[in-house]
Amino acid sequence: MKRTRLSLLLGLASSIALSAISFPAVVNAEGEEDTADVPVVDISGEPIYSDDFESDVINGWSSLGGVAEISLDTSDGHESSTSLKITGREVSWHGPSVLLDDYFENEEAYRLTGWVKVDPKASEDMVINCTLRFSDSVNVDSYVGVSNIVAKPGEWTYFDGTVETPEDLSSTLLYFECQQDPTLEFSIDDIKIYGKAPEAAAENAAESSKKAGVDKYEFDFESGFEEWVSRGDTRLIRTDEHQNNGNYSMLSTNRTKCWNGPSVSIDGIARDVEYNYEANVLYTDKKADDSHTFLLECQYTYNGAENYSRISEAEVKKGEWTKIAGSFTVPEGARNVTLYVQTANLPEDAPAGSETLTDLVSFYVDDVKAVRSDIANTPEIINTIKTMDSTTLLLIIAGVVGLIILLVVIFRVIFTGSDNDEEESTASDKSEGINDVMNSLESENSEKKAPEAKKDAPKPEISKPAEKAAEKAPEKKEEKVNEAAPEKKEETAEKKPAENSSSENKTSENKSQNENKSSSNNGNNNSSKKKHNKKSKKEESREKEVFGIETFSYDDPDAATASDDDSAHNPDSPFDGF
Repeated sequence: MKRTRLSLLLGLASSIALSAISFPAVVNAEGEEDTADVPVVDISGEPIYSDDFESDVINGWSSLGGVAEISLDTSDGHESSTSLKITGREVSWHGPSVLLDDYFENEEAYRLTGWVKVDPKASEDMVINCTLRFSDSVNVDSYVGVSNIVAKPGEWTYFDGTVETPEDLSSTLLYFECQQDPTLEFSIDDIKIYGKAPEAAAENAAESSKKAGVDKYEFDFESGFEEWVSRGDTRLIRTDEHQNNGNYSMLSTNRTKCWNGPSVSIDGIARDVEYNYEANVLYTDKKADDSHTFLLECQYTYNGAENYSRISEAEVKKGEWTKIAGSFTVPEGARNVTLYVQTANLPEDAPAGSETLTDLVSFYVDDVKAVRSDIANTPEIINTIKTMDSTTLLLIIAGVVGLIILLVVIFRVIFTGSDNDEEESTASDKSEGINDVMNSLESENSEKKAPEAKKDAPKPEISKPAEKAAEKAPEKKEEKVNEAAPEKKEETAEKKPAENSSSENKTSENKSQNENKSSSNNGNNNSSKKKHNKKSKKEESREKEVFGIETFSYDDPDAATASDDDSAHNPDSPFDGF
């Protein structure tokens, strides 16, 4: 009976021990491997990831938990002179870790190999656990053991393990720990990963290179979690219950430590360049204090050590959105840069577990930014142009094109009007030219009629006083009178009818001269005012020759005296047919 009970107890203990180990492969000191029910992944080709720690800096690796220190040990390596060593561990899960988001794909099998060496001072064989932490799209974490490595003190031990990735994979973290001894120091070297490289791996690598100098990070949670993850033991919820702007914000709840809260990678920022940071924070718990201090900080790995730099802090009033803002410069050589928000830390001498409800209060975060200072200080219009979307840009281009078309139309209207003015001016000049020609013709007509009238008129009788005045007049006037008068004049003063005829001719001559003078003065304004001047056939012939038209006057005295029968039978009459 005793032996039976002892066997049952041993079997139960073995079952519990085996169930506690969830690693698919266990490697002993000799490198023997248990490969039962493990997917086969070929390792004959090139690995999709490898690190032998031979560079001068630590590439991507950091201390999980931020307490222990990792460093390059140049005195001991597996096949080379350098390995990665961790010291100062305080908790069993403290150890070296690296983010491998760009190397794993959903629902695929991957094989990891490498070497581990524990401190030679260890008193017995130590178990080093190699683990992958998978995070899905809603920041729920799952842990899968790669290998449970049993290593002898002071000897390099090989490990080899295969895992399958989950269906919804967002982030992958590889880390090493030792639960057997929380303070154990150990080293790793020649870490390699085999399997199917994600199709977007090359694109991600190119995108990472582009992010070497990202000018701006902005997060408003309108499109999802936007790569924010939990820092420590907290749950993140994207909610529309409260928001600083837009419709959503990020809630950090179920916190167990002051440093728990939301965090995001901003590893793409430029090094040795100042950035302006800001985040808006709100808490509403009725049981919490009316105000509490919140911190905006930056964590990064520098020369293998974790650094925590405070950007700014602010006293947040309960129920009010408060902005925490400040400037900070990440040094050259820093890696794994993250931005996070938390409540104020407890004093260093505070006992463990002394956090109050306010220290662990749930809080909302919204509108988080990290912007280069030199860009933030430029005019806002430049930032708007840089960040405008394609729709806005198309609208601006359409507006510019419309403005150009409007200017072209105005330009054409203006110049078309100028052309019309020039045409009107040309027509006016032509009209003035016609008037000048008409005036010239009328002047010639008057000059021709004047000598004829003077030739027919008898010489007037001059009285004695007039004779004396004429004698006193200058000789030039006498010459003019003599030139104007006809050479041959016959006076028939003896006959009275001749005198009457002379008087009538003189009156007709004066009337004709007055009419010609009036017509000459008014010819420039309107050619229609010359209606009282009878046009000779010679004048009509000249007008026809100059203008190419036949002219006539409706007020012609001859036309007025003509009978209706004559005009009717005259084929050249302008009134023919009336």
